[in-house]
Amino acid sequence: MAGPVPFVDDNAGGDGGKADPGVLEEYESIVSSLPSNPRMQLLCYQGAWLLQSWVPGIIAIQRGFVPRRGDVVLASLPKCGTTWLKALAFATMARHAHPTAGDEHHPLLRLNPHDCVPSMEKLFTAGWGRKIDALPWPRLMATHMHHSLLPASITDNPDCKIIYICRDPKDMIVSMWHFIRRKLPEIQFLDLFESACEGRCLSSPIWDHILGYWNASKTSPETVLFLRYEELLHDPTDSVRTLARFVGQPFSLEEEEAGVVIDIVKLCSFEKMKNLDVNKAAGLSPVLQQNAFTNESFFRRGGTGDWANHMTPEMAGRLDTIIEEKLPSIVSSLPSNPKLELLCYQGVWLNQSWVPGRIISIYPADIRAAPWRQKLFAAGLGSRMDALLSPRLMAMHMHYSLLPISITNNPDCKIIYICSKTNPETVLFLRYEKLLQNPIDNVKKLARFIG
Repeated sequence: MAGPVPFVDDNAGGDGGKADPGVLEEYESIVSSLPSNPRMQLLCYQGAWLLQSWVPGIIAIQRGFVPRRGDVVLASLPKCGTTWLKALAFATMARHAHPTAGDEHHPLLRLNPHDCVPSMEKLFTAGWGRKIDALPWPRLMATHMHHSLLPASITDNPDCKIIYICRDPKDMIVSMWHFIRRKLPEIQFLDLFESACEGRCLSSPIWDHILGYWNASKTSPETVLFLRYEELLHDPTDSVRTLARFVGQPFSLEEEEAGVVIDIVKLCSFEKMKNLDVNKAAGLSPVLQQNAFTNESFFRRGGTGDWANHMTPEMAGRLDTIIEEKLPSIVSSLPSNPKLELLCYQGVWLNQSWVPGRIISIYPADIRAAPWRQKLFAAGLGSRMDALLSPRLMAMHMHYSLLPISITNNPDCKIIYICSKTNPETVLFLRYEKLLQNPIDNVKKLARFIG
């Protein structure tokens, strides 16, 4: 498999399918009747607040997108790692045609990731849907659409894969504000925050966007992969391997030994991409011209936790609580044992009151844990984790398989478990009977373990 070709390269030197100027006119009657937020240039279409320039394209996608076997669609809320995911997915899927090691002409060294992987709604809005139709197999595309807005030709298609990336909503809002104020400098951060809490900012409601893909990943794990930005930051190589397996292109033993995975991660790292001449340019890339965002605008910080520089603890707690209140829609769909008040989550039977606290960990940056972590998160008190002083001491009854890799793969996080055995450097196992028999020695062992 040669892999996807850069969109810009495939359309260079020809029209690649001429733009259809009739797209905007055809859907004008629909667009003009939609609820609007003029200040933020948004329209509400089928329950989602969208950039008004995207709406005609989304309608066109819903009515005319023709799927093809092997299609891969990257989905996300804006400012949730879209650029990074595009780079990683392209480099992974195109690694045979464009090896990452020693290729001075690799597409990602001369093109912005958005020029390699096109945005579906932007192209269809411009009347360029036929350019996507003309792309060679396999096609790699991206969208910010809610799962509910995607046509059945994508969601009900076993031959189409969707890779979704989510991010802590607080960091997403901060990043979005820095981005949109380039075009709308009058928008204050508090304005955007209030709009997000009300479910009226770009691509809102945020919770509907995330939960739509989350639910799809649980009902159709073979066609929808749910990634977390924070876990991607923590262990990008593992995430790239997961991505490769999901699209049917797992890394061979020879590739692993040759360091291909590491080469892809290095090529697509934030610092590497940010410092490339093409991404430092103030000019406009061919694909992004209609939105007038420069290449360098897609590389601001690339980290986590910046929300703390823009939100008060009360603001953060308010948003966390709003998100947490939307979780019952997931909980109600789980297998249950009403007599024992249990729910089955990811193969584990748990106290039904704990499950919301576990599901909140789909936002890894919010996993600050506290004594009886599940109970605090389930009670909507997750935002209090940030107020705990270091070192923090926490407890839980969760299976090891339910813990996020931000805990299990973190050398700075210690786990003390009473019974069994595994990694002696990060997990200490104590046996209740031996603790009873010789508590002093066990307390000494515990003290040595935590340093």
